[in-house]
Amino acid sequence: MELKDSFLLGAAIDFGTTYSGYAYSTRHDFKTDPLIINVMSWTAVSVGLTSQKTSTCVLFKPDETFHSFGYAAEDFYNELAMDDNNRDWYFFRRFKMDLYKNHVNRDQMLKTHDGKEMSAIKIISAVIGYLKDHMMETIKKIVQSMFRSQKSDG
Repeated sequence: MELKDSFLLGAAIDFGTTYSGYAYSTRHDFKTDPLIINVMSWTAVSVGLTSQKTSTCVLFKPDETFHSFGYAAEDFYNELAMDDNNRDWYFFRRFKMDLYKNHVNRDQMLKTHDGKEMSAIKIISAVIGYLKDHMMETIKKIVQSMFRSQKSDG
């Protein structure tokens, strides 16, 4: 058996300037039809929008720990702002282009629209980690649902 035959799925993360998302294909689906690709659907509750990508926005708590990403980050930050409780939070939107200004290094900082700074590596790591974890959780739920379905059929 070749190494490539041992993988159960292939996945891709699209860390975009304005929107981000992910897609994956199982080995079974790929062998059946290579065009079968699963894409996450994201929902912006505040505007009733569903799309295959979510906004490239990330929100950190005042202690600089990750809070949320995408539409969820936008919605939560907007609620904070409406009550004027957003001042200590770190909200980054469309920050990817700032990475092109200089070569990314361990000391590079990114700024929020109101001037607060945070480590670029911390922000990027949180975004990629969130997308990976979200994808793995989505796949886990699908697999669990398939096994429950098979048990009830059998």
